[in-house]
Amino acid sequence: MYVRAVAGAALPGFLWGGGDRLPQGSLRLEGVDFSDQRIRDYRRVCGEGPGLPPAMLHLPGFPLALQLMTARDFPMSALGMVHIANTIEVLTHLETSDEYDITVELANPRTHRKGAQFDAVTTATRDDVVVWREVSTYLSRGTRLADAPAAPPQREWPSASADAEQIAIDVPGDIGRRYAAVSGDRNPIHLHGLAARVFGFRTAIAHGMWSLARCLSEVESELPERYTVVAGFFKPVFLPAKTTLFIDRGAGEWSLLLSTGTTRHAALHIRARE
Repeated sequence: MYVRAVAGAALPGFLWGGGDRLPQGSLRLEGVDFSDQRIRDYRRVCGEGPGLPPAMLHLPGFPLALQLMTARDFPMSALGMVHIANTIEVLTHLETSDEYDITVELANPRTHRKGAQFDAVTTATRDDVVVWREVSTYLSRGTRLADAPAAPPQREWPSASADAEQIAIDVPGDIGRRYAAVSGDRNPIHLHGLAARVFGFRTAIAHGMWSLARCLSEVESELPERYTVVAGFFKPVFLPAKTTLFIDRGAGEWSLLLSTGTTRHAALHIRARE
């Protein structure tokens, strides 16, 4: 599908560009499970923690989202799409031994000052009960969609407090390839510096979902059974990097900020659900 995305960027209107609206419909994958070995491999790359990593259910949904975004009737090029925000709702305890049915649809188109935004909504069900939901927000620069309302103001992310816990996180130069191996997301901007430079980056950059998962792993053992994670992605993490994670804790909530010096890369706000 990444080959199709590259070809579509070279041949707009032939492989993609079917109108000015998001296509209707969804894709579904049934009976998804995660072996103990796959969970261990993911944990080695994304950080240790208990049970099934909450961001791991993103993995089977992402190829479905990419399939929708490289379909002929999708009105934008998937190449160069920017993942700017992510929300994960954990609605019950996620069992490592269970099977999950995954459904993905594209929704909520809106106009952004730099182009168009939309959401890839992924739902995981177990015995027909929703146990996990994710909203991945993407920005397509220079694109306009018909009948798309203006995007709401961007969320304000506060700076870390003076007494925040600080954790040094060294991000190795091969983390893009390592995450690709456990996730299947082989976007070239994350794999090699030469490929990243073709798309305007000075070197390879870390996956946004790796940053989310790695930050989340530092507080997973503290989280209740039900919670919501809201994440914003700002400046890319150029590889390799020495970053700092700041953690502020409150009553039933956690605020995390990943940065390098004064450059903010990602922020997470986690709130316990009733």
